[in-house]
Amino acid sequence: MLPQDAPEVPHNGLIPREWAVFAKFDLDAEEEGKKYSLSVDIVWPDGILLNRSIIHAPQPKEGGIAFIARMQGFPMGQDGLVKVIQTLMIDETVVFGPFELGIRVRVEKSLPPTGIAI
Repeated sequence: MLPQDAPEVPHNGLIPREWAVFAKFDLDAEEEGKKYSLSVDIVWPDGILLNRSIIHAPQPKEGGIAFIARMQGFPMGQDGLVKVIQTLMIDETVVFGPFELGIRVRVEKSLPPTGIAI
């Protein structure tokens, strides 16, 4: 929540905050030993791409692979659904996805004080 007297938030405004997206995939025996990467797109509510990251996995081991996409600056300039779209690839070929999750964003200003508390 922003103070009542805060200036208007820019359409592409970001909160200076680190955040992350975590994804884990189980692998069958024949899927192990390949070069996996995860594409993570962050899309504003108006459909414009904010950020694209491609994360390369270390050599997968038994139990699967995991990715953590860390980002600086949380999108807050537009009310609505910020989309996080993820696609799993082997050697730049899509093998799973894209799949998406949404983060609902709503910027509010606080109400002015109604009286003085003593």
